Amino acid sequence: MVALVGDGLNDAAALAYADVSISFASASDIALDTADVVIMDDNLLTLLDAAAIAKETRSLIRKTISVLLNCYHSPNIRLYHWH
Repeated sequence: MVALVGDGLNDAAALAYADVSISFASASDIALDTADVVIMDDNLLTLLDAAAIAKETRSLIRKTISVLLNCYHSPNIRLYHWH
Protein backbone atom coordinates (compact mmCIF):
# COMPACT_ATOMS: atom_id res chain seq x y z
CA MET A 1 0.00 0.00 0.00
CA VAL A 2 1.29 3.42 -0.94
CA ALA A 3 0.25 6.57 0.93
CA LEU A 4 1.40 9.96 -0.29
CA VAL A 5 1.17 13.37 1.33
CA GLY A 6 1.37 16.28 -1.09
CA ASP A 7 0.20 19.84 -1.45
CA GLY A 8 1.34 21.20 -4.78
CA LEU A 9 0.72 21.01 -8.52
CA ASN A 10 3.70 18.75 -9.02
CA ASP A 11 2.25 16.24 -6.53
CA ALA A 12 -1.11 15.79 -8.29
CA ALA A 13 -0.02 12.93 -10.57
CA ALA A 14 1.59 11.01 -7.71
CA LEU A 15 -1.48 11.64 -5.52
CA ALA A 16 -3.66 10.15 -8.26
CA TYR A 17 -1.63 6.92 -8.38
CA ALA A 18 -1.22 6.44 -4.62
CA ASP A 19 -3.49 3.99 -2.81
CA VAL A 20 -4.22 6.69 -0.25
CA SER A 21 -3.54 10.33 -1.08
CA ILE A 22 -3.45 13.04 1.57
CA SER A 23 -3.32 16.78 1.15
CA PHE A 24 -3.68 19.93 3.24
CA ALA A 25 -6.46 22.53 3.15
CA SER A 26 -4.02 25.16 1.90
CA ALA A 27 -2.87 22.97 -1.03
CA SER A 28 -3.39 23.75 -4.70
CA ASP A 29 -6.87 23.14 -6.09
CA ILE A 30 -5.73 20.18 -8.19
CA ALA A 31 -4.07 18.54 -5.18
CA LEU A 32 -7.29 19.02 -3.18
CA ASP A 33 -9.39 17.50 -5.97
CA THR A 34 -7.06 14.52 -6.32
CA ALA A 35 -6.57 13.76 -2.61
CA ASP A 36 -8.58 11.07 -0.82
CA VAL A 37 -8.07 12.82 2.52
CA VAL A 38 -7.71 16.54 3.20
CA ILE A 39 -6.21 17.61 6.52
CA MET A 40 -8.06 20.79 7.39
CA ASP A 41 -5.69 22.29 9.97
CA ASP A 42 -2.48 22.03 7.89
CA ASN A 43 -0.76 20.18 10.75
CA LEU A 44 1.09 17.01 9.81
CA LEU A 45 0.63 15.65 13.35
CA THR A 46 -3.12 15.47 12.62
CA LEU A 47 -2.24 12.63 10.26
CA LEU A 48 -1.22 10.54 13.29
CA ASP A 49 -4.63 11.15 14.86
CA ALA A 50 -6.36 10.18 11.63
CA ALA A 51 -4.31 6.97 11.43
CA ALA A 52 -5.25 6.07 15.02
CA ILE A 53 -8.95 6.67 14.28
CA ALA A 54 -8.71 4.54 11.13
CA LYS A 55 -7.00 1.72 13.05
CA GLU A 56 -9.71 1.73 15.74
CA THR A 57 -12.45 1.82 13.09
CA ARG A 58 -10.94 -1.17 11.30
CA SER A 59 -10.77 -3.05 14.60
CA LEU A 60 -14.44 -2.34 15.35
CA ILE A 61 -15.48 -3.46 11.86
CA ARG A 62 -13.55 -6.73 12.24
CA LYS A 63 -15.12 -7.37 15.66
CA THR A 64 -18.60 -6.69 14.28
CA ILE A 65 -18.06 -9.07 11.36
CA SER A 66 -16.75 -11.72 13.74
CA VAL A 67 -19.83 -11.42 15.97
CA LEU A 68 -22.16 -11.59 12.99
CA LEU A 69 -20.42 -14.66 11.59
CA ASN A 70 -20.57 -16.36 14.98
CA CYS A 71 -24.29 -15.55 15.23
CA TYR A 72 -24.89 -16.85 11.72
CA HIS A 73 -23.28 -20.20 12.51
CA SER A 74 -24.82 -20.58 15.96
CA PRO A 75 -27.87 -22.85 16.12
CA ASN A 76 -29.19 -20.97 19.17
CA ILE A 77 -29.30 -17.53 17.56
CA ARG A 78 -31.54 -16.61 14.65
CA LEU A 79 -30.71 -13.67 12.45
CA TYR A 80 -33.66 -11.96 10.90
CA HIS A 81 -33.39 -10.92 7.27
CA TRP A 82 -35.06 -7.72 6.32
CA HIS A 83 -35.54 -6.17 2.91
